[in-house]
Amino acid sequence: RQVRLPAGWEGLSFKLDTTGRLIVSEVPKACFSSAAFGEKGAKPQVEGVAEGDEVATLNGEEPQKAIARITSQGDSWNACSTCTPAHPVGSKGKFDSPPCVACDFMRRRQALGLDVALQMWLRAVKREIQITLGVR
Repeated sequence: RQVRLPAGWEGLSFKLDTTGRLIVSEVPKACFSSAAFGEKGAKPQVEGVAEGDEVATLNGEEPQKAIARITSQGDSWNACSTCTPAHPVGSKGKFDSPPCVACDFMRRRQALGLDVALQMWLRAVKREIQITLGVR
């Protein structure tokens, strides 16, 4: 099924399983009220996705292809190529101004793993790129 990430979503966690599949590990609820309401009436921030679902595609691309697009010079998903001035992939550090989401993705992937890097990249680009997950 296709699940479009809504404009206001703030969290959706992933984990890589032992076979390399991207699995949804948490779907936070949209709840700004009491804990009791959160347990009984709050809806998920992203409807149509449940814990344990596999994310098979991101905007029609398999996860490995999406990762390649984020980190490939010249690709529209690669912020290193689309910013002004463009810079070599991975060359911006954590404290550079302005920051680069593709360089951040590469640094976080190496330090924290793909699941953290991808979640943070999705949050960073959600205003520029409409994301639709292919979920099964």
